[in-house]
Amino acid sequence: MENKYITISKEAIDNALGIIAIILYWTIYIWQEKLSTVGDYRYFPYGLHEVFSIGYLLVPAITFIWLTRILIRIRKKEYRKKNRILIISLSVLLILQIGYVQKLSQLVNSSILTEAVEIPDEFHIVINRGEGTVTLSTTPLVTALIKTDGTRYIFNYDFYKDTPNEGRLNYISQAGE
Repeated sequence: MENKYITISKEAIDNALGIIAIILYWTIYIWQEKLSTVGDYRYFPYGLHEVFSIGYLLVPAITFIWLTRILIRIRKKEYRKKNRILIISLSVLLILQIGYVQKLSQLVNSSILTEAVEIPDEFHIVINRGEGTVTLSTTPLVTALIKTDGTRYIFNYDFYKDTPNEGRLNYISQAGE
């Protein structure tokens, strides 16, 4: 009689759980980053957000070590075909993680004392910077409080080196507060 059941090794289950853990980490990290830009910490405590910030370098390092370990084992033993999907998955995850960390390294933080020039819509503020203007993305709650009558504010924002005229507002305070 033929066995109709597929058997899955403990190693395959561990590998699948590891891949799922990496994907879950990045999903939660990016989601939390998006929420934190508007000061929304209702889904996770702020302390957890700080722990996730430490992991954005640690998780790619662990992925690299895991991939290296698999490749060394494959070199010693000839079971490349058995681990092909794992190698491809880890390689793609490592490339994506390195790309994300590389993109974060291009992020620049700036603070400037200036006025809001324009509010084109409820999600953007245009501020005056010495060399021109910068369009900052923000929330409708913030744009509703900003005045374009010459009131000076201290704007703290992030922008990428390749797009210095577009940024994301971190916080704002009225000059003199």
